[in-house]
Amino acid sequence: MSRQKSPSLLRVAGVVLRGQRVFRCHYICNDCTDTGSEWCDELLVAGPSWCPCCDTQAEPYAVDEIYEERPEFDLGDE
Repeated sequence: MSRQKSPSLLRVAGVVLRGQRVFRCHYICNDCTDTGSEWCDELLVAGPSWCPCCDTQAEPYAVDEIYEERPEFDLGDE
């Protein structure tokens, strides 16, 4: 059973939940195919990433768009 903090407790702490679009991008490195270098990153934009094994830039072969509510500090109207 998961426990979630009440919205009122989050507001007292100055934290609000805001919706945010996130992209889960899936990659395969063409230079590391023998070792099977495949990874995914969650980014605010869909775009290239760098292989964690050899640091070669790679374009995503698949992108999943996700909408999440993430906690942020409420800075008010600055």
